[in-house]
Amino acid sequence: MSSHTVPGLDGEVLTPGQEGYAEAAATVMAVGTPDLVVRPRDPAEVAAALRYAAEAGLTVSVRSGGHSMTGFSTHTDGMVIDLRQISRVEIVAGRWACMPR
Repeated sequence: MSSHTVPGLDGEVLTPGQEGYAEAAATVMAVGTPDLVVRPRDPAEVAAALRYAAEAGLTVSVRSGGHSMTGFSTHTDGMVIDLRQISRVEIVAGRWACMPR
């Protein structure tokens, strides 16, 4: 785990230079250098990551499978929210809910 913390997120937070960061920042079609890669485990942690990014003025990319043909699953600077710990997304009454693995 990183020494960098995101309030409300107990999941993994990776920063440049840490073990696992390079793999987490790259996708099938692109190599990025985000400031943070976060791996939330439930809807509350996704919300915490988005709140943190908004407050810090960080650009956000969302990585699901990492297969975006245009490379949108990563970027330079900002935050990548890596959803590998989320097994499915449900839409209930017009609202989204991420379900942990």
